[in-house]
Amino acid sequence: MRFKATILLSLVLIALGGYLYFVEIPGEKKKQEAEIEEKRLYGFSQTAVTNLSIQTRNGASIDFLHEPADPDNPWRITHPVEAIANEAAASSLASQVERLQASRMIEEKAEDLKEFGLDPPIYTVIVTLNRVDTEILEVGSENLTGSEVYVRKGAGTPVYLAPVSIKQTLNKELKDWRRQELFRFASTDVKRVQIESPRQQIEITREEEGWQIRWPSERSGHQKPIQAKGDPNEISNLLGSLSSLRGDDFIDTRKADWLKGLGEPILKLTLLVGALEHPAVFYKAPFEPDAVYAVTTPAAPIYKLSEREFKILEEPASSYRDRRVVDLVDPVLIEQISIKKGGRVGIS
Repeated sequence: MRFKATILLSLVLIALGGYLYFVEIPGEKKKQEAEIEEKRLYGFSQTAVTNLSIQTRNGASIDFLHEPADPDNPWRITHPVEAIANEAAASSLASQVERLQASRMIEEKAEDLKEFGLDPPIYTVIVTLNRVDTEILEVGSENLTGSEVYVRKGAGTPVYLAPVSIKQTLNKELKDWRRQELFRFASTDVKRVQIESPRQQIEITREEEGWQIRWPSERSGHQKPIQAKGDPNEISNLLGSLSSLRGDDFIDTRKADWLKGLGEPILKLTLLVGALEHPAVFYKAPFEPDAVYAVTTPAAPIYKLSEREFKILEEPASSYRDRRVVDLVDPVLIEQISIKKGGRVGIS
């Protein structure tokens, strides 16, 4: 009897589990998805966004062009400057507007918009879809708790409460919406790094057996450069630092005049990535001891960065030299170690 009861109980549990898995859980998931869709203020897809415009209460505006077909520069700023946009920042804004949910409606036909900070709005976002249709988001003041913000979808539409994160996303300066990296590359694609300054010249080259470093000998009259094996970890750190070089500010106009005032370069850098060379020339501003200016291509701005970020390029060639006495490519494969001391051999 106990055996039959156990079988019956097992069948009941299996049936219950099947009901939960195939009926109850999918049903609950669909219900949650329906609730989310009901709260969403917009129904467009980010892939349809072709233009974005951010307008502030004081009349300033930043305009973006979205071209997904260009994988290298999908977002560009067209106003107030022509520049490559910070892809992560622009994409995040488009995604937030697309997925923006209202916690509740405050007023369907608000007569006094000033109490919500919407007359005029603190921020207005205009989203152009497929170069034809537009969606509008007006962002006003925060509520009493500061966790939500008053929004509406343009003139004559209801006032809602939405997460304050959308306002925080919009609270950026122009420089924060721009691409700040001096270089964009994958470390695995770098074939050569050349650093030239009044103090030293370094050439780091990727070869089949690993990295090789070359630099001139300090002995006068000795033309043949010193060559040594490179430390893969130190060179990896260098490439990581180079990919992290970011401008804190940008100079877009009268660049030639700026360069005249900066004088002679303090360092030249050339990266060979794939088959393309990426040059950068660095200058020290006599009027700003803590700043360094970098010039990459004629189309790019002059980047202003902190001297602290630049320090990595001033490391001596010996910093990248492999100092290992024994190169254990894969220590796991070692089966035996012999140590000879005073005529005696120890094996472990």
